[in-house]
Amino acid sequence: MKIDFYDLFSLHTPNDFPEAGGENYITAAVKSRVMKNISAKSATKKSRRIVKTVIAAAAVAACMGITVGAVSGRFGQFFSTLSRSEISDSTFDNELPAVGDNQADMTEYYALPEAEFTTDGSVSAELLGIYNDSSTLMLSLMITPESGKDISDMLMPFYFTLKCADGSEKILGQSGLAGIESFTRADIDGSYCLTFYLTDPNIAGSTLEILSDGLYTADQIETAHKIKLERQRQEREQFESDEEWLAHKAVASYSHSSYEAERLDLQKYVPDAFGAISAEIEIPETSGRPTEANAYGISMRLDSLSLYISKIPDELKGDMYAGAAYTVYLKDGSVISDEFFMFDDVVLTDNGYDFNGTRYSQYAYMRGTETGSIRCFDRPIAADEVEKIAVYVKSYDEEYNEQVTEYTIYDE
Repeated sequence: MKIDFYDLFSLHTPNDFPEAGGENYITAAVKSRVMKNISAKSATKKSRRIVKTVIAAAAVAACMGITVGAVSGRFGQFFSTLSRSEISDSTFDNELPAVGDNQADMTEYYALPEAEFTTDGSVSAELLGIYNDSSTLMLSLMITPESGKDISDMLMPFYFTLKCADGSEKILGQSGLAGIESFTRADIDGSYCLTFYLTDPNIAGSTLEILSDGLYTADQIETAHKIKLERQRQEREQFESDEEWLAHKAVASYSHSSYEAERLDLQKYVPDAFGAISAEIEIPETSGRPTEANAYGISMRLDSLSLYISKIPDELKGDMYAGAAYTVYLKDGSVISDEFFMFDDVVLTDNGYDFNGTRYSQYAYMRGTETGSIRCFDRPIAADEVEKIAVYVKSYDEEYNEQVTEYTIYDE
């Protein structure tokens, strides 16, 4: 099939990027995550990226076995959508790869697996594309109401079930009310995009089942959220301590039962919802082998987009444990971490750490797992860029003097 690659340029026309989202908002726990206004980036920044995107498109198609027609129709839409998306839980000053201005390095990660969507007929759904490493997945969907209905102010909870290669299944923690994302206007009139960033140590090579019972108003989601909080309050009363309750939540958040309860709440109290969809998506294996290491009872896996680290053994915490920092040192002198108490040259202000003019930066995204945590970078990082990876444990001695101990997990 002959394709004019200038089609990709039209998908990046700044005039096609009107603001999306609405002024509606709900409880503080939800509204900050789902009702942000999304605005277009400047034309000058986009123009520099478009050329790189077009050049990479044909190579991506050949490597991934995607038809050129599919690339022209979805490749540009995928990155255009990501450039305007705001992902819940991403840190304030760092954006995830290809979300915002750091797109150029991500084109080679693009994939478009086959995905057949089942819908209730009131909307159509399309997979714009994904990218992933062994522990993270960026997923973008396009939703089009058949009636041309304006759904920009509506919310669409999704439930993500990961079917792993070993036959096990789990619901991901970004599912349901905890992981609602706001719509971004699509480049196609009458369509809307949803973008999710999912994390799990078993993402690569697994099958992702996605399910949504439909679209809801902000008020309907607020009702379900309040019911959920009341249910959690009643569950909390069954435990004698916060530690027992948090341990229970850590397990329950990955169980099917809590999410089934959420779905039943929505179905019971807001029966007029529409737009139910479902599909299964095969997540590709990663092309390179992640770097793995184990020391002091802590295991790590360094991939191009993320760092997975297992939980710190109790024997390393001591009696007066006060926290830990997971830190990546790059050969260019820069340092990525989640906490900075071990550095004397980082200034903590009322608004957080001040990194201006320093070598330090934060991870773009962090998410706990059953066995540890996943920390995500704002750009691809090759293993040969990394000098060392260390865990810093902060504790106090008997006289309440602060103690910081470094445990080097990986050292080239």
